[in-house]
Amino acid sequence: MIKVVGVLLVVMAVMSGIFYMYYKDTQATIRTLNENNAKLTVSVDLQKDTIATMEADFKRTAAANNKLQKSLQLAEKDKDALREMLSKHNLTHLSASKPGLLQRRARRATSKLFRDIEDETKAFSNPAPTDTPTE
Repeated sequence: MIKVVGVLLVVMAVMSGIFYMYYKDTQATIRTLNENNAKLTVSVDLQKDTIATMEADFKRTAAANNKLQKSLQLAEKDKDALREMLSKHNLTHLSASKPGLLQRRARRATSKLFRDIEDETKAFSNPAPTDTPTE
């Protein structure tokens, strides 16, 4: 009977050792899985933020594109109106018969055009300061 009890104690000790090793291995696996889960959660959050930023950029780009399209349509209407007006007048005959009138109007229009170009390009040559640092 003492041999049976001794054998049972040895079996229990071996089983306890096996259980302890299994427990340690399982805890290490759980710790690794928790770390991987945290990394994946951060990655998903970053991707959601990136997607939201890209959607906002797309909406802003679409709005700017629509605005540019409308400006282009207005410019084409103005071009068509100017072309129609110029086709109705014989500028060669008018400049020969009234050179002072045509010259004065051409100078005024040219001066106005240059002022408009300067006003439009000032915004590009002196951009507003931004909050983001430049490299």
